[in-house]
Amino acid sequence: MGEEAAGDPGQESGGGDHGAPPPPVAESLGERVDVPVVPMLPGVELPAFARKPKSYFGLPDDRYTFLFTFDMGSVMARKNPLGLIAAYKAAFRPDDRVHLAIKVSRGESDPESFAALNRAGSDAGVTVINSVLTRPDALALLSA
Repeated sequence: MGEEAAGDPGQESGGGDHGAPPPPVAESLGERVDVPVVPMLPGVELPAFARKPKSYFGLPDDRYTFLFTFDMGSVMARKNPLGLIAAYKAAFRPDDRVHLAIKVSRGESDPESFAALNRAGSDAGVTVINSVLTRPDALALLSA
């Protein structure tokens, strides 16, 4: 522990509790310091947007949905959506009440990789959405 951690933990922040990002980080940090660590995510104020049902995006309304997004202008292998699909298939049975949606932008920028993604998605019952969404629609998709 450095000198800063050994001092009065409430002195700098004005309180005795120190926040940390997600629970695994808080747990790890809590094992290493002698002050309380409260897990919390950073606060983000979102602009107003209209909520939309999952069906608006072609997704089933009655299933818990996992969403992964990326831009096909990036290197698809680095984002590894095919690995995500394989992990999804290994983790869930077809009758589980879950669904995986992969939202890409600019699929046409890499037609070969996009075709491979569509094939893998189709074989696994995954919805692939190829669209550049407006900010309100992107927020609605994330909250659906």
